[in-house]
Amino acid sequence: MRPQLSSSASAEEEADDAPNRNNSGPATSRVAVASNTRSGRSNNNASRSPNSNGFSNVANNNSDAADSLLSPITPTATDAKPAGNLYLKVKSFRETLQVTFGEHFLTFLFVVFAGLKGLGSTLLSTAMLPMLQTLGATGTQYQLASLISSVPWAMKGFVGVLSDCVPIMGFHKKGYLVGSSLFGCMGLIGLLSGSQLRPGVWLVAFFFFLVNVQYATFDLLCEGKYTELMKARGGSEAVTFAWLCVNGGSLLASILTLFIVDSRGSTPLLASALPFTLTAAFMAWKQYLPEEKLGGKGSDECCVVKWKKLMSQPWLFALSVSMAVGALIVAISAATLSSRLQLLILLVVSIALCVLGF
Repeated sequence: MRPQLSSSASAEEEADDAPNRNNSGPATSRVAVASNTRSGRSNNNASRSPNSNGFSNVANNNSDAADSLLSPITPTATDAKPAGNLYLKVKSFRETLQVTFGEHFLTFLFVVFAGLKGLGSTLLSTAMLPMLQTLGATGTQYQLASLISSVPWAMKGFVGVLSDCVPIMGFHKKGYLVGSSLFGCMGLIGLLSGSQLRPGVWLVAFFFFLVNVQYATFDLLCEGKYTELMKARGGSEAVTFAWLCVNGGSLLASILTLFIVDSRGSTPLLASALPFTLTAAFMAWKQYLPEEKLGGKGSDECCVVKWKKLMSQPWLFALSVSMAVGALIVAISAATLSSRLQLLILLVVSIALCVLGF
């Protein structure tokens, strides 16, 4: 073994050898690296041997840490994600929905949000333009017809107040769902018969209006029901599920439009919406939306208007009625009056709604 020099002697040697190291080039550097490596190994071996001060464990830990830094990193079992992780998450999400809402209501939500609000609404809005073009409608008439057809969505507040305070045959929601389904089926049948009937522009707009009555009513009452269940049982999975269905239905409708509308027109698009319209009506009649009947047989509660509840929020009730009436007035004026009168009515209705809203 080489004799160990003192720190002062080592410093003097390094000072004397500095010019030589500058001129020695790569060979001297390799010798220095090798000597440092040997000295490092000897220090490690020395640190691994137990001494009288009891620092052997600390030395061993330091050497193991250095070795782990030099060794290649290998994935452990905890780092690796299972291949079926996404499948398990989807399965858990569906099981949570099924436990919270039940199989029937979950299926009903899928039909309403994917079939009506997603696919059906997109197909309706897409089919209106080519259908009105075949009737020779102008751009202004198309815009006014779109306004008329979308009026039911502005009446959702009024329908919600009615369903809460005016039950039909003992149910707050079932009667409105079934009744709006009749309007929706009538509207779709009228639109599908348009090639034989050759209706006018405003009659076509009225048929679209009837279909949107069903779509808006189903959307409103289903949202109210799953919000009620979410409040009672906790969780927000229903909102995620609803918008997943809406976006998926809209995407499917866009794909159908891409391959159909230019070659076959609007009739196949409207026919694609008919099965979901009929299915939603059947499920509403079979009470897939969970709801208990008010009172019993012979009870007057099932048909009594709840005036106390209706008048508990008078300003809210007045606002919902004003929105519904104002939307109807604007729609009728769009089809019958001149442009100046339309503008005047629109300004009056807008100002009135702003005053009631604040």
